[in-house]
Amino acid sequence: MPVQLSTQLQEGAEPVLRASVRNASPQVALNTKLTLVDAQGQRILPAYYSDNYLSLVPGEQREIEIRGPSAASLRNATLQVRGWNVEPSTGVANGPP
Repeated sequence: MPVQLSTQLQEGAEPVLRASVRNASPQVALNTKLTLVDAQGQRILPAYYSDNYLSLVPGEQREIEIRGPSAASLRNATLQVRGWNVEPSTGVANGPP
């Protein structure tokens, strides 16, 4: 089942990647996991998530904050989403317009 993902990078003294995860399906999305990776597909570490391994009921949306080692690492990051019954998908971090 598809899960909708959008991201927004907030730069500053402590950069934060804000991710919005929404279950657009009629079924519960189980163990929805977010993973921050670089251009080569390697995990960006350390990465601190305000929440992870989510279970989302139909129509539920959660806002997650992710803190990484630097603004540059977050700016060039891809956020991967997968789960027990969730179709894998990705979202690219983007900064302010």
